[in-house]
Amino acid sequence: MMLFALFAWLGFAGSTALLCAFLYPLIRGRLWFLPPAMRANHLLAWTVAPAVMGLLLTGSIFLPTVLSLLGIESDHCQVYAASFSYRCLLHPLASMERELPWFLLFPLSALGLIFFGRVGWELLRVHRLVGALTTASQLDPSRNIWIVESEWPLALVSGVLHARVFVSSRLVHSLSPPQLMAVLAHERAHLHRHDPAWYFMAQILSCFHTSWLRRRLLEDLSLAVEQCCDEEAAKEIGDRLLMADTIVQVERLFNKQFPSMLALLPSFVGSHVVVRVESLLASPQERVPITYRIIGCTCMGLMVIGLMLVAEPLHQLTETVLGLLIG
Repeated sequence: MMLFALFAWLGFAGSTALLCAFLYPLIRGRLWFLPPAMRANHLLAWTVAPAVMGLLLTGSIFLPTVLSLLGIESDHCQVYAASFSYRCLLHPLASMERELPWFLLFPLSALGLIFFGRVGWELLRVHRLVGALTTASQLDPSRNIWIVESEWPLALVSGVLHARVFVSSRLVHSLSPPQLMAVLAHERAHLHRHDPAWYFMAQILSCFHTSWLRRRLLEDLSLAVEQCCDEEAAKEIGDRLLMADTIVQVERLFNKQFPSMLALLPSFVGSHVVVRVESLLASPQERVPITYRIIGCTCMGLMVIGLMLVAEPLHQLTETVLGLLIG
């Protein structure tokens, strides 16, 4: 049963990824007109779309069987017995009597192990990074940050479930108090938005996209998140110009010492510095009217209804494809 579900999930995820590769270049330009927070949410949805839609569509396949077990509707295998020459491959009992062929069994098992192995490895890598930074730093209780003894001018939030704000001692000593306040406000915005956890999920679940689209989506998502935190930090300190000046100052500090390493570090500066500064110097984008949120909730409700309506056709289509493969 699990292998049948995994096969269906990969099929639906791959189909959704191809659809995203066709549609995203067409609507990418329109996303830039949205406020950073809403753009980040849209981009996160696009990033995880193949994995999530594959999971939802796979779950809808089992809906007829679940409803029949609950006595809400007739058993699919009995209703369509005359239309199929084989028993339902997704039926809880009949599926136990069939096996996937070797040319599907081994690739599916390998893909499942690779995916979950990657999740475990990435979690371990983040855990080691947080442990190393914590060991080399001291907690500043007054500001609730960890000061790392380092000559690198860094400020970042690291961790998945329990993220922490790390700032290097070099950055603390190099910036003026207002500039340091701007940096800390930006990093606290990441912390309050749980950006490390969301970005970690996006990196893992975006693996179904084509490589060029995955890279572009993650870059666009990273920029939207940084702009969102810039806006929240500027609102907290009450000075957009100071926020823009701080970004430029930190970049100068870093380029002065480590010009070739800037792109490798997920720090306060990171990438897209020019775009972030120009956005702060421009007028802030207005909040999206409540009507757009209502439209978004309506679309979500329609999607759920649509999944329920296509459950039966998807059930039949999937068992037909699996029947052709199994023979």
